[in-house]
Amino acid sequence: DASPEASFGCFEGQVSKTPKSRLIFRRNFGIIVYEFYDDWRFSMNSKQRAFLRSLANNITSIFQVGKNGISENLIKQVDDALEARELIKLNVLETSPDDIEEVANSIAEKTNSTLVQIMGNKITLYRARKKDSKIVLPE
Repeated sequence: DASPEASFGCFEGQVSKTPKSRLIFRRNFGIIVYEFYDDWRFSMNSKQRAFLRSLANNITSIFQVGKNGISENLIKQVDDALEARELIKLNVLETSPDDIEEVANSIAEKTNSTLVQIMGNKITLYRARKKDSKIVLPE
C-alpha cells in the first residue's frame, strides 16, 4: 500500500516524528491534510534550549495574539522585535482562532526563528541577529 499512513507507519490522528520533520494529520471537512515542516525541537540541543529558557524567565510578553489571529502586521512587528532583542515572548489569548501550537509554529516559520518553548499561553522565540549577536549559545 502506497498511502502516507503505510509509509510512516502511523494512522489518522497520530503524529509521526522523524529526526528532521513531523507529519500532522488533520481533518478538514472529511479530507485528511498532511503537513510537513521542520520540528523546532531538533534545531538546537537541550543545553541551548535550557539556556534560552533561563534567559526568558526575566522577560515579559511584548505581543498578544488575539481574536484576529496572525496578521501580516504582527509578523512584521515580531520580525523587527527579534532583530532588536533576539529573544521574545508572545502571549496567545483564549480568543485566538488558532491553537497555540499552530500559532507558535506559524510565527516561527514566517519569521525564520526558533521556537524555544510553549508554556501555558506563552510562546518564546529566538533568532540570532544578523550582526552583533548579544546572546551566545553554549555548545
